[in-house]
Amino acid sequence: MSKPDRDHSSPRRVPTFYEQGAGPEERYPSLHELQLLQNLQWHERRAQRVLAHVERVRSHLRRYSRGAPGTATQGKRREAWCVEMKLRFESLTAAGKFVSRPASNILQAIHSRNRCGSYHWEYFDPARHREESISSAAEMREAQFAAPLHHLRSRAG
Repeated sequence: MSKPDRDHSSPRRVPTFYEQGAGPEERYPSLHELQLLQNLQWHERRAQRVLAHVERVRSHLRRYSRGAPGTATQGKRREAWCVEMKLRFESLTAAGKFVSRPASNILQAIHSRNRCGSYHWEYFDPARHREESISSAAEMREAQFAAPLHHLRSRAG
């Protein structure tokens, strides 16, 4: 029996870079020198673009941060006023932390004139509200313990 003839019309195998004459000590022997130069130039341009972006972000954070550098806010902070406790909070976030709710719930309570965390909320207005401000976490904890007593006193009287 004879072997069937192979089809020699199939594409030929591409020779490896060792077969093309490159030595194993070359790092990228199959790349042309021009390709290596273009790759290096592209890499340098990309590094410059990344550094320019970093500088733009830094300047934006410096311009729009409050307090410590790198602590940017999403917008203007609004002070909140707790009607029942007669307390001012420096932000809606601080008021939300006081009642263990998100700041968006405080905002919704202000706009709909409903309660959030069993308290009514308003934007702070210095002309209308006499303030007892809460700024630190320790003051917040003290006010939370005093809150139930405040409700008992207001209901008893």
